[in-house]
Amino acid sequence: AAPGPHASRAERWEVLRHTADGTEGMAALLTALALGRVPQPVVRGHKTGEVIAVAKESGGMRPLIMSSILRRVALAGVAKTLRAPVSVAVGPHQLGVGTADGCAKAYHTMCVLSRLRPGKAAMALDVSAAHQSLDRAFMKAEVARECPELSRPLSVWYAPGDSSTHWWRTGDGRVLDIDVEQGVDQGCPLASPAYGVSSARVASESLADIRRIDQDASLMQYADDTQLHLEPGALSRAY
Repeated sequence: AAPGPHASRAERWEVLRHTADGTEGMAALLTALALGRVPQPVVRGHKTGEVIAVAKESGGMRPLIMSSILRRVALAGVAKTLRAPVSVAVGPHQLGVGTADGCAKAYHTMCVLSRLRPGKAAMALDVSAAHQSLDRAFMKAEVARECPELSRPLSVWYAPGDSSTHWWRTGDGRVLDIDVEQGVDQGCPLASPAYGVSSARVASESLADIRRIDQDASLMQYADDTQLHLEPGALSRAY
């Protein structure tokens, strides 16, 4: 236990379910926070998070941003509320946002394609630091065009030109500031919807370009991973 919203735990807020008007009051608070209807210093305070490094099986570390429980619950509510329009906006190739068991569907689809067309090649591409490197100006434009309902919360938490500061606790007990001016936070409930919508047009245009060489080529996305099934001669163009 520790003071301040960043040390608060979900179970401490759950008691509001058992108080008069507690749920309604909490919903109003979270809605105001998610949509920026609170003083700007409050939003800025909740933009700050602690960086937690998680080891990846393939080597290296994956940085997760642990922000306040109020921010996480508020933005998770936004993501859930906008699930339907986001699922449409991410396009038909994205199986990692709004699609149940998307990873399994991508895997089995690739297996079926490989058996039906064994002479074709399979290529997998992974975007390094996809969420953190997403250009905010590009994201804003794509979201405004494809899923305007998502624009308001993104403008509050990830406005182009805005910055936030996260904390990194070193092994010797020091706390270092990490300034962030681009991308979306790994672990934020808005990160996957924002990336999915932002990359949808690029994926569709890329597949259309590849199909000039191979009209039966297939492209699937699972979050920031992309799988292609195509003629070997089209690999260089796809890459």
